[in-house]
Amino acid sequence: MNVLIYGFGWTGKAVLHLLESFNIKCNVCDDSLDLVDSKFVSFSSIKNKLDSYSLILIAISNKPDITQKIKNKLLSGGGGGGGGGG
Repeated sequence: MNVLIYGFGWTGKAVLHLLESFNIKCNVCDDSLDLVDSKFVSFSSIKNKLDSYSLILIAISNKPDITQKIKNKLLSGGGGGGGGGG
């Protein structure tokens, strides 16, 4: 299973910690952070590969407008949720 976590505030960090405890491979994308690590990816580097993820989680709390913008961005980038993992 390959999971993309979009957002790396307290929710994203908690989700990453939980999934990694089950040895699930994760990538993290956050437009407001410039992190250099094998886990962290820019949207531009994955926008044509979104279907390779089994699951995409938008880890944003209590900000429905931002969540909707990210959802639209992911859908326009090709992330239709058809990764086929499991």
